[in-house]
Amino acid sequence: MTLKSLLQKSGLDWVRINAKFLQANFTFTISNQDAAWELYVVMLIRIVTQTLPPKSGDEKAALDSVYTPFPTTREILCRHGREAINISKVAVPILNQVVRPFTAKCTRV
Repeated sequence: MTLKSLLQKSGLDWVRINAKFLQANFTFTISNQDAAWELYVVMLIRIVTQTLPPKSGDEKAALDSVYTPFPTTREILCRHGREAINISKVAVPILNQVVRPFTAKCTRV
């Protein structure tokens, strides 16, 4: 099932986000939906989205997993171009205002 068909099935062709760092309404074009689906798949496979038992896993791999969405998101948004502007208005603030402060704390020496 594609994101488009899921949105159509649910009758959802726009979304309202009301979070501490962002409050907006967005209407999503096919390019926005395609870019959102790619970002969703990327995030699903990240270590940081999975529950791991204490003292398991590799800290460097986990931190790399937190960083990887930055270049991946840039690549996806550049590939989809201006047609995916609305998904960029969601993805970029999340990366810059939520994830980046976390990575900055982890890389302080």
